[in-house]
Amino acid sequence: MPFIYRYLVLMLCGTLLVACELNSDVPTNSATTAEVDRKAPSLFAQPVPLKSGYALLSCDPDYNNRIDHPISLVDMDVIRPLVHACVDNDNLHIYYNGVINNELQSLMKALTVAATEEGIQYHTLEIDSPGGEIDAALSIGDELWNGDWGIWVKPGARCYSACVLLLAGATSRSMSDGSVGIHRMLNPKSQARTPDELQAELDLHLHSVKKYLTKYGANPALADLMMTVPSKELRILTQEEIRQFGLDGTNPVKADLARLDVARRCGDDFLRRWDNLKQLNEKECSITREGSTQKYIACLNRNYDRLGFPDPKCPYDGPARIPSP
Repeated sequence: MPFIYRYLVLMLCGTLLVACELNSDVPTNSATTAEVDRKAPSLFAQPVPLKSGYALLSCDPDYNNRIDHPISLVDMDVIRPLVHACVDNDNLHIYYNGVINNELQSLMKALTVAATEEGIQYHTLEIDSPGGEIDAALSIGDELWNGDWGIWVKPGARCYSACVLLLAGATSRSMSDGSVGIHRMLNPKSQARTPDELQAELDLHLHSVKKYLTKYGANPALADLMMTVPSKELRILTQEEIRQFGLDGTNPVKADLARLDVARRCGDDFLRRWDNLKQLNEKECSITREGSTQKYIACLNRNYDRLGFPDPKCPYDGPARIPSP
């Protein structure tokens, strides 16, 4: 991994209580690791064409210099070679522009299986979507969680309607000034012909969405707010609302599960020292105060030494000393 990406990951480990492992040779025990049958030749009875959007796969996190490979057919014979080419970079990036439906669900399932087979650690879905089917969005969100996918809505991109539910399931979320909008949930395939029939369908969807949001640490009140916006209109969420509804940054459930896992394996004292380290770094170390990146890293490393990191019992958990650039 290039130094700058390793450095950013190490900085994240030093400030958030999230289990981080930079050595790919160290076995993981993550609760989000997808379980797959590596001997299965295919996940689907027949290939699934992407008719409702288009997808581009890349192995390079550098947005400006990456090479994109278009995917128009979800076929494991197509997906596996493309994902295998990403092993050296340990990074898988998929851009999708289109509707949220079963086609995207099939694509994300295939990519998750292939990435897990290859042991690729970093996965990002870059999304630009006007919305789509609620049921498909819930299933895709589960797939994002199972595959430990981050999601990115870049500047100028949309994540509207059902797309918002994908943000809840992803294990890390970055908006980058992208547009996130909500409105009333409405199934385009509904057979309802009376207000009572429509309300019964909406109640089922509302219950499912609230349960899903709660499961992944998002605020279930988002579902109630969605129901106040007519389906032909759109309410754009502010950055503060996105934060309040728990749709940005590290997924809180992922952080909680990682913390519990570390506590079981490394003990409560380990967590107390890690908490103290974060406070100490915020108090004593800053690039502005130190005057240079090199002095800033030296300050962090001094604090790591003072609080016993890396820990002899759990050397691959918690912050590690940061090499000078």
